[in-house]
Amino acid sequence: NVASLLLARAMAREQELALRSALGADRGKLIRLLLTESVVLFVAGGTLGMLVASWGVNALRSFGLSGLPRAFDVRLDGTMLGLTLLCALGAGLLFGLLPAVSASRGDAAGALKEAGARGSAGRRTQRLRSVLVVTEIALAVMLLSTAALLIKSFGRLEAQNPGFDPDHVVTARVDLPDRKYDSPQKKTAFHDAVVAALERQPGVIAVGATDVLPFIPGNFNQGSYSSPDLVLPPGSPQPHGRIHDVDIGYRRALGLTLLRGRWFNDTDRLGGRNVCVVDQLLVDHDWPGQDVIGKRIVRGTGGPGTAPAATIVGVVAPIRTEGLDQPLGKETIYFPLDQGRGDFSTFVIRTSRPTASAAAAIRAAVREADPDLSVFDLKTMNERMDDIVQPRRAPMVLLSLFGALALLLAALGVYGVLAFSVTQRRVEFGIRFALGATGRDIAGLVLTQAAQLVVIGIVAGLAGYLALSRVVGQLLFDVSAVDPAMLLVAPAVLALAAFLATLLPVRRATQSDPMIALKAE
Repeated sequence: NVASLLLARAMAREQELALRSALGADRGKLIRLLLTESVVLFVAGGTLGMLVASWGVNALRSFGLSGLPRAFDVRLDGTMLGLTLLCALGAGLLFGLLPAVSASRGDAAGALKEAGARGSAGRRTQRLRSVLVVTEIALAVMLLSTAALLIKSFGRLEAQNPGFDPDHVVTARVDLPDRKYDSPQKKTAFHDAVVAALERQPGVIAVGATDVLPFIPGNFNQGSYSSPDLVLPPGSPQPHGRIHDVDIGYRRALGLTLLRGRWFNDTDRLGGRNVCVVDQLLVDHDWPGQDVIGKRIVRGTGGPGTAPAATIVGVVAPIRTEGLDQPLGKETIYFPLDQGRGDFSTFVIRTSRPTASAAAAIRAAVREADPDLSVFDLKTMNERMDDIVQPRRAPMVLLSLFGALALLLAALGVYGVLAFSVTQRRVEFGIRFALGATGRDIAGLVLTQAAQLVVIGIVAGLAGYLALSRVVGQLLFDVSAVDPAMLLVAPAVLALAAFLATLLPVRRATQSDPMIALKAE
């Protein structure tokens, strides 16, 4: 776009440069003149860009990019300022050199004669400017197509069912030091004290605790299990799944769906019958089509020293634990906190109160149970889910912004080409009007020129996108990289922007007075 505009500017001054050359100006001086002007424009633009960037860095977080690696370290400093101005200076030299050389190498007599004859740029110049605009349109199509697919992909991702209800759920983690809490009984006593304090708070619907919470990267427990009621084929590997210690309130607090049987109750404590709850994935894997209520599961390999068998009393729906874009994963077994090792690290609170008040209540309850402990990683469940999808949100937002910028630049490029063309063809339009052409005929000529640029650019852009679609497909979720409907969005948006960009040049072309245009020549 910049090269096209500078080329148009240089060609518009072709007669001025020819006159300077006729009066004895050296070609090198003419080139330096144009280069100096373009460099000044670029440096001024780079300086203005730095001012916009100072706002843009702060806006990153509002666009949902705070989860990018080292996002909070992104800032403007002397190095960035120097690099930006250096890039502006280099771009000014690079994109100003070609138009300067092109405009200064024509012969003076021919250019001056051309001013009186037709006043238009040569075909080579027009072709070069058209190539630049077509390239710009093609790049805009590629960016917009990718952004459209990422937006659809992200919408599909957010629509995924995590298997529980994350709304109005606040989570907080605590670290129980082994030196002080060296027995399951001490851990259970602390747990009961915090839960009792939270349940007394107004607006609290349910309180639970677990050793592992979904959507905390790398925070999951897995292990082998066995069952005296499960007959494995010879040579089969030991069953392996996720094993969680949870309390009675965990199901209501997180919003798990109970499919069959029951959840844990007050009878499922240390000294009572050992029980467990499994998810539907385990049922489908180990006992497909069977009623698993009453079957037994052993935590571990079942060898000497392993825990006693636990009877399955319920089945819950499986949940996603590592991300909305990840499969449901391994089968899961839930053991009562009081019958397990008493290990837990996270409280889960479902509340109708605002997050801030719920957070204060959690801190107060922990402080009341043990003044030496503190709460950390306090977040709502929706915030944890947002953190997980951040790597997918960031490319979508950035490419959408870049696509919008490319769309604007492409529209400006189309406008620049047509505006310059209309100016250069004013004699032609005057003659056509004098010979009986109507405004509709002139508008058709301008629109045809614009349509040729846009169609060629769109075709080239779609071809370029298809060549890179395999790379784009790695960023998508549940969306094909060659989704026909989404690939039509970018061309449609760009065609509309190009049409709007042609309105002013078309208006100027159709409202020009043929007598004034002919007399001016």
